[in-house]
Amino acid sequence: MAVCFALGLLVGRGTGSLANVLGITVANCWCVKHKGLIIGLLTASAVTGQLLFLPLLAQAMDALGWRFSIYMVAGALLLLVPLIVLGMKNHPPDVGKPALGEEQAEKPVPFTGNLFMTKEAAFP
Repeated sequence: MAVCFALGLLVGRGTGSLANVLGITVANCWCVKHKGLIIGLLTASAVTGQLLFLPLLAQAMDALGWRFSIYMVAGALLLLVPLIVLGMKNHPPDVGKPALGEEQAEKPVPFTGNLFMTKEAAFP
């Protein structure tokens, strides 16, 4: 019982924290206009996914054991990762389209430097 509770906490925490960061990253890369709306839609879709899949995972854990539920999550990841790698693009110019709110597709300037030693981090 304690293992099921701990696994439930880990899965819920992982999906909840990752979804928000991913939604904000996608909105910043693909949108110039209506970023708030896009972030809200992506957050709502993440919560809806949790409401649909976490009870199924809990039911499988209760009926078939915690090991099977881990295998189920790992199997879903093994099926989804190749699809994501093949289909996901970093920026709108990668597919020949401008970002939402822009007129023409321009590739962003790549970040150069040390992420931990930017001016904002060094001199708050």
